[in-house]
Amino acid sequence: MSGVSHTHRDSKPYQTASVAQNVNITGKVVDEKGVGMPGVTVMVKGTSIGTATNTEGDFTLSAPPDAKTLVVSFISYLTQEIPIDKRSTINVRLTPDAKALDEVVVVGYGVQKRANLTGSVGTVSADVLTQRPAPNAANLMQGRITGLQVTQPSAEPGRDNPNFLIRGRGSFGGSTEPLVLIDGVTGSFNNLSPDDIENVTVLKDAASASIYGARAANGVILVTTKKGDKGTPTVSYRLNVARHTPTALPDLITNSAEYMQMYNLAAARSGIAFRYPLEEIEKYRNATDRNQYPNFDNIDYYINPATVTNHSLAISGGGDKSTYNMSIGYLDQNAMIPGYKFKRYNALLNYSADISQYVTVGTSMNLTHKDRKEPPFTGEGMALSIYAAGPLYGPFLPDGSGRIVSRAYQLEGRNRNPQEYYAMGNQRTKEYNLNGQAYIDIKPFKGVTWSSKVAVNYVDEFYKMHQQPYKAYLLQEKDTQTGDNKMFTFGPDVLGVTDQYSKAITPTVYSTITYDTEIGKNHTIKALAGYEQISYRFQGLRGRRINTAAPVLSELQGYTAENQSLFFNHPRLPGLAGPSEWALQSVFGRINYDFKGKYLLEANVRYDGTSRVSPGYRWGAFPSVSAGWLVSEENFFRNQFDWISLMKVRASYGTLGNSNISTYAYQDILALNVYYPFGNTALQQGGVVNELRDKSIRWESTSIANVGLDMSIRNRLLGVSIDWFKKTSYDILASQPVPLSLGLSSPTQNVGKLRNTGIEIELTHQNKIGEVTYGANVLVSSARNEVLHIAVPSKGTSIREIGLPYDAHHLYEWDGIFQVEDINNPNVPRHVLNPSPKPGDLKMKDQNGDGVVDANDRIVVDGAYPDYTYSFGFNVGYKGFNLNVFFQGVEGLKARVNNWGVDPFMQGTAPTTKWRNAWTPENPTNTLPALYIAGYPGVANYGGSTYYLQDASYLRLKNLILSYDIPTTLASRIRSKGLSVYVSVDNPFTWTDYEGGDPERASMSGNFSQYPQAKIYNAGFNVRF
Repeated sequence: MSGVSHTHRDSKPYQTASVAQNVNITGKVVDEKGVGMPGVTVMVKGTSIGTATNTEGDFTLSAPPDAKTLVVSFISYLTQEIPIDKRSTINVRLTPDAKALDEVVVVGYGVQKRANLTGSVGTVSADVLTQRPAPNAANLMQGRITGLQVTQPSAEPGRDNPNFLIRGRGSFGGSTEPLVLIDGVTGSFNNLSPDDIENVTVLKDAASASIYGARAANGVILVTTKKGDKGTPTVSYRLNVARHTPTALPDLITNSAEYMQMYNLAAARSGIAFRYPLEEIEKYRNATDRNQYPNFDNIDYYINPATVTNHSLAISGGGDKSTYNMSIGYLDQNAMIPGYKFKRYNALLNYSADISQYVTVGTSMNLTHKDRKEPPFTGEGMALSIYAAGPLYGPFLPDGSGRIVSRAYQLEGRNRNPQEYYAMGNQRTKEYNLNGQAYIDIKPFKGVTWSSKVAVNYVDEFYKMHQQPYKAYLLQEKDTQTGDNKMFTFGPDVLGVTDQYSKAITPTVYSTITYDTEIGKNHTIKALAGYEQISYRFQGLRGRRINTAAPVLSELQGYTAENQSLFFNHPRLPGLAGPSEWALQSVFGRINYDFKGKYLLEANVRYDGTSRVSPGYRWGAFPSVSAGWLVSEENFFRNQFDWISLMKVRASYGTLGNSNISTYAYQDILALNVYYPFGNTALQQGGVVNELRDKSIRWESTSIANVGLDMSIRNRLLGVSIDWFKKTSYDILASQPVPLSLGLSSPTQNVGKLRNTGIEIELTHQNKIGEVTYGANVLVSSARNEVLHIAVPSKGTSIREIGLPYDAHHLYEWDGIFQVEDINNPNVPRHVLNPSPKPGDLKMKDQNGDGVVDANDRIVVDGAYPDYTYSFGFNVGYKGFNLNVFFQGVEGLKARVNNWGVDPFMQGTAPTTKWRNAWTPENPTNTLPALYIAGYPGVANYGGSTYYLQDASYLRLKNLILSYDIPTTLASRIRSKGLSVYVSVDNPFTWTDYEGGDPERASMSGNFSQYPQAKIYNAGFNVRF
């Protein structure tokens, strides 16, 4: 009978099948405790005939008469194949997947079973990270772990290093960056190839991070690189080819005649003398030669798609006594703006060997070379120059000579034409990084492991800026003597060649002894004790020469010593810190106690000494304690809630330190750039102390209280993790005022206190129905910031005051536009910063009702920190096809941005198209002021107002990837062990109210212009042999 299907109670057949002469098979599936399991997949092997168990674990299916085997599967349980053997009743007991149950997590100086964790720890695997094609591995962490806020400043090649913030801002005097360790020692996340990463662990609370003591106040990120496995050698190769395009760009006016008319209106209002003559406007309006009178779109010309390729080749394997993993990687990244080229070369070697039954030795070598070529302006500098160019001219004169245009008219208020930067010169940075480690593990007795490691992280960087004179010309003005275009240019910023060398070396040595034992059947104890010593040394040198007979030369030796300089500084050059060194010496320990697998206790302590503070204050202890209760292991709970596989309640409290402060904060520093004519003789160099130093300063400290709940339903069918934390940072370094009569600058003291409180929620779901696997996850995090003590409160466009978030927005509230009837109206408040307003100027709200808008009317505005961050996604797999969709977002963040792209005619920047609706007497809008030139007091004087505040909240489709695993029968034809192909896209859609650009920014205040974020269209394959 075709079209008939059979069910039993709540069972759900997957398809209708013929049942002529079929055999009805019934049965029950139970777990290791004998409890019926709903939702278990029961399939006839080799067919699509199957069903799922009902709420009691029962199933019924109709099998063909030649069926030989049932396949029974459920998430987190071992799949079983059961012979039918002509039976009509088959009962099955599933066994939990020990690998899933015994999943271990990397923690400080070791690993722990996830089920035994009592601290707040987040992890992400390589499989998840490599779903996205981003060039920088650190950016792949965005949205993957609760409590970790990852902000990518831009997609600028080689300058896309993200900002990490764990559980809110923890300092306003020292660093807020977390400690990043690569295989246990200091290293750079940004330098790694994504394909070399095995997993990443984030330690968020004191219980998990206090083992790192004075370096852990801002959290710890542990990156583990891939190791080899025993067995036949495996060769794997991955190729990604990506196309980067901007996520969002401002919509600027590109019609030259319209631009010139709007400028004239703005100039008249702003008191700017220069105007475009009407006859010139008409030439652009009615032009037949658009090369001479263009409507030039600089954004379209200079910002275009870029190709990025990424190669990774790895060989791994091992024998009975050794394992190895070797890989090389190559990233070739072009830029969406011309003049950039970034290349990264990676090499990794992980090797371990069992010298005997008791001794294992190994090494890890991670090498990175980065080569970054750039224009002399980078980041927002190049973006703002493109915005500022305006539509009146293109990059070159239209005569075909290749000569560069500087502007159309000499008296225009312009920045350089972007093309001038390419003629001016370029800059290049080469970095070499070695993270080398060697270790030995000795197991002299049962349960005892002695591990020692020596490591060095070495960074060698060479930087060169080369700028030369160049010529540029006015498009519309001729030289009266030659009849040729008039030459006009600003010239180079940093003429000549500037070379910079810097080296940093961080040696690390540590040794630990671990003892793991069981006492009777109920007590498990694991103890760790260790010693660590770290040092750091940095030195650099910068030299500049400017005189040469051949400015095209880019080597210092091609220039004369005349007017040469050392340590020359300029805003276009990167920062160059002075020589510095510090050291850290530590002893530490941890003890874990497990009673009956139900009651967990952990204690950590680290005793650190650092050279960064004076000898009398440099040692301190950082303890933590945590406890966990596996409620699901209690008999009373299992009997009542057998569907809850795991429920763990945990709590922790401890203290961490932040020793990442100024290297010489406590020492008197002599300034040697002073001279005095003793006895009216020649000037003599001397030294003077200009700063008052507090000899008693110490590192900043942070205490963290954490309460958490972990729950798994039906063996990870649904997972829930909830954490609440209170993080209090104290002894924060801040400047303390002193009388001017002292003649010394203010000292830095431990006088600040800050608190962050928040909640983190993670929900996961994973299931399998027949041949379909699917899952979903949701992550939500919040962190509320509050100043508890600050020695010197301050109020400006941001505010630092007790009871408020640190650097909260402190702004005038924009209240519309001055209308004609508002002028000289006694009912309209007087504006102190604009005492003689014009119709069309910004109007502010009088908060206290005293009839005057002054500094007392500024208010605290939310948005300096997000209300919460979140991400969610789902995945589905079927017969080799896999689809993963990942969303990420930020809510409640506000950015105060201005200048290029916001203020019309900032250095000539064309207004955005919305300025067609600017205020006029005929269009008395309250949404936009009258057209103005940037800097006009009727607007600029209220730069610290909500008029410039944009909602930077967003929801982004972060990644979508579709992959297909080629069937083994086909892959084997090329002798492949596995072949997969995939296509993906990053950032294809962003939902936001932020205007004219991407809301993800490095800073929530300052210039609007920035190098754009990227949409990434990617295709690739991964093959193994």
